[in-house]
Amino acid sequence: MIATLPMYDWPEERGRIDALWGRLRDSLRDHGLPAPEALTRSDDLHGLWRHPDLLLGQACSLPYSLDLHDKTHLVGALDPALPGLPQGQYQSVLIARADDRRAPAALLAGTVAVNAADSQSGWGALAHWAETQRLEICGRIKVIGAHLGSAEAVVAGRADIAALDVVTWGLVARHRASLAAALREVGRTPPTPALPLLTTRRFDPETIGRAIDAALGPRALIRFRTDDYLGVPRVPFPRAEAV
Repeated sequence: MIATLPMYDWPEERGRIDALWGRLRDSLRDHGLPAPEALTRSDDLHGLWRHPDLLLGQACSLPYSLDLHDKTHLVGALDPALPGLPQGQYQSVLIARADDRRAPAALLAGTVAVNAADSQSGWGALAHWAETQRLEICGRIKVIGAHLGSAEAVVAGRADIAALDVVTWGLVARHRASLAAALREVGRTPPTPALPLLTTRRFDPETIGRAIDAALGPRALIRFRTDDYLGVPRVPFPRAEAV
């Protein structure tokens, strides 16, 4: 069996994430589930999410709604407990260079940095926000590969605007203070359900949910349903420049 919690697994956060897994692992075992001793870490996130031995994995919501929802069971989402947002919800922060005071329309006409084409927080939320603001993403789009890389591209002048999920934005402020100081918030997107927790169809998601409740408390896991993710507005990803 494998388990993976890769979405905020920065080196500076690894001890906290391993401790979280330790609590979850012990509770899963108490509920009769074959939880592995340690998390599996790999750059091949799609491979992890599709692994036939996945007991528990944290995914991005756009890959879940596009592909994984009919291949896995949804357990729910850990509540990020973000100020000002409904329980279990998160959002993205739009960022530009601190010394670039252009309006969003002008920034979107420049170069947009995107961590991945199938990222809800890096692309889906940004594109939907632009539509709600009646703005057009009419400049170049660069696929960077990671949220942190998108922020660095904006500061370096290789991009004009990017979207980071608000939890990652908090990690940038905590662990990359000089990078955060060189950026400014342009806006925030509407909230959507937080990152889904998945398991293969071999396991009962309700049993896993009960184990999570026992480990973290009854309010930590939000029991979203598949339709909560399928209902998030989607904007097709255009052709982009990879870096």
